[in-house]
Amino acid sequence: MRSLGRVMLPAIGVTNCILAVKLIGIDTGVELFLLPCALLGTLLFRTNERIAMVAAVAWPFIAYLFLDRAGGEPLRTYASDEYRSIIAIHALASDV
Repeated sequence: MRSLGRVMLPAIGVTNCILAVKLIGIDTGVELFLLPCALLGTLLFRTNERIAMVAAVAWPFIAYLFLDRAGGEPLRTYASDEYRSIIAIHALASDV
């Protein structure tokens, strides 16, 4: 039961990323935040919690595969220079 809390942290992060993609679009680079979610899935679990770890690591990769097709049109679009600024911010923030 303790591993449920460990699974929820990356799962909620992925869900937040999916929502952000729907709101501001895939062109903003917000899907870069799936990388820290996948890393959390590998770091949070003990060796006897392999099944929970596999589920937590698989969820960001599955989300990444389907974001382009299932995302649809974003609710907000930006100018091309705004997209460059947003991508730079997301790239910097996901590396921290």
